Amino acid sequence: MEKIYLYKLYEDRTARTYDETLAVACMQGLANRSGAMIYVVCEDDENHRNGRPSSVGRSFGAPITRPRAAPWFWLDLLSRDGRWLEGVPRQTLGSLDELFAVARPYVDGIVLWDVNAPSTVNVATTIAGVENLIALSGDLYETFGRRTGLPVVHDLRGKFDGSVSGSVKVDAYRWALENYLKKGLCSNTIIGNIDDAWRIRDEGRTTYVLERDRYVCEKAFCFELSPWDTFAPEDEPDEPLGVEKQLMLEIFETVYRNCAGRNMTEFCGFFNIDKLRFGQPDGVLTEWEQVHLMSPYNFYQNTVMNDVYNQSFHKWAPFAPLKQGRPAAKKTLENKVYLCMQVCDMDSATPVYDTMIALWHDPHRGELPLAWGINPNFCGIFPDLMKYFYDTRTENDFIVADSSGAGYFNASRVPPENWATVRAHNKYWYEHADVTISGMVLDADHATKEVLRNYAAFSPDGFCSLISGYHGGKNLRLDRQVFDGMPVSYMTKGVCDWLGTCERTAAALNDVYFKKMSPTRPEFLYYRLCYRLPSEMYALYLELQRTNPRLDIELVDPYTYFDLVRQESEARQELEPSLVSSD
Repeated sequence: MEKIYLYKLYEDRTARTYDETLAVACMQGLANRSGAMIYVVCEDDENHRNGRPSSVGRSFGAPITRPRAAPWFWLDLLSRDGRWLEGVPRQTLGSLDELFAVARPYVDGIVLWDVNAPSTVNVATTIAGVENLIALSGDLYETFGRRTGLPVVHDLRGKFDGSVSGSVKVDAYRWALENYLKKGLCSNTIIGNIDDAWRIRDEGRTTYVLERDRYVCEKAFCFELSPWDTFAPEDEPDEPLGVEKQLMLEIFETVYRNCAGRNMTEFCGFFNIDKLRFGQPDGVLTEWEQVHLMSPYNFYQNTVMNDVYNQSFHKWAPFAPLKQGRPAAKKTLENKVYLCMQVCDMDSATPVYDTMIALWHDPHRGELPLAWGINPNFCGIFPDLMKYFYDTRTENDFIVADSSGAGYFNASRVPPENWATVRAHNKYWYEHADVTISGMVLDADHATKEVLRNYAAFSPDGFCSLISGYHGGKNLRLDRQVFDGMPVSYMTKGVCDWLGTCERTAAALNDVYFKKMSPTRPEFLYYRLCYRLPSEMYALYLELQRTNPRLDIELVDPYTYFDLVRQESEARQELEPSLVSSD
């Protein structure tokens, strides 16, 4: 790498911010196809989290803060201590014109999107990636695009009015589906379900704008569609019910057909929760519905992708298969409560890129054993970040796969004919990340024998089930067991997160679990917490010990936990077919 071209986003929280960020993303994605060239940063102050105030962890208790805006943090960290950017010269670019001068060899023209049809920003992003174009609004074309001398290859203004389907967005995406995805012009390994410009442009937000560098770089098909057929979204409340869901399924079918089912496809992003109705402030039900719909087509979800900068840059970092440690010695099963705590929901890009900055740098990390649920496929998206986590882990930090493996999918929804592809995908990334435990297999239903048999091929040291229950699972509840040599357990559900303080969380865990446990036999609890600091988890462990003096509670690492599950299961000789549903 000869140099890094450093570009700082213009940000005044107006439509101009949105328009310029989109142009930057296109130029960065096209230029970075050839290597790591352009790196984008934002304002750097203690309240700035990649374009908006920090709110990390707000849903799970007090917000978690961290010292710097993530693009600056990673640039500084990766430029020292022998890491891959150390010593690489930097050239700061001071304007869109200077950025264009760098990107010019990779750009063939312009696509104009329609600010009165917000969905066309996604159509324009698709076209930009396929045809090497910059996506511009009409406003930015007048103040910037004209002087580039580039031809306008496509003008989407006024092209879509909803006259075909009753929905402007569906008309736009169907046109793109027919002209790009169905013709095999887009990637079969990644698609982007990303917020369109509805409201976001007027507010000058950059959420799901700068991230488009990766979608342009990899020629991803981009859209934003609701998975619901029971109500219309807020942006098009008069559209026919289910028209968006129907098109989404057709997109899945098209990608699956294009690749003949030979690979899994990453589904990036999440339907804008501001468009949802009926009490979904956090969108969890929509998350579950999306995953439920996509899983039969070999898709996996990278749910939260907002405010993740420079993905087209990070992917070029040198990478070799990672290695992590294992417990120094095995424990003998005793009459204790064996507790394992997993930092969860690192199955998405945003927490890995952003939230982990705070969690990983907690000064108390490493004092006690913890499982860190990070999906191994991030070795392909953030090879440099993953290497940093592995290089700086302590002997008490253990990486396991989060929901539901090498990507978030519903294993119970995978058809038998697709398991060879799903198994090969997971096996590849598990081996690259030295992961042998699936710490949170989040699913719509309990695992069948077929699911367990396939997981045993790439997750031999542990399988931990968590069932949403939203889609009315019909299979029998899993019990602790050993299946094809793989220890199987289940995760806490009655209390499965942080309740604001360790005292309140411990009280809830005691009511649901610990008060029912016996001191005269081995007991097990695999507990998930989203986005909480190691110091908080240690405090919770001490509070559980203090409030349960009759129990001998021991916090163990995930490898020890599942080995003890193996010992207990073998001692009870309880590997019974009735514990799992028949196929």
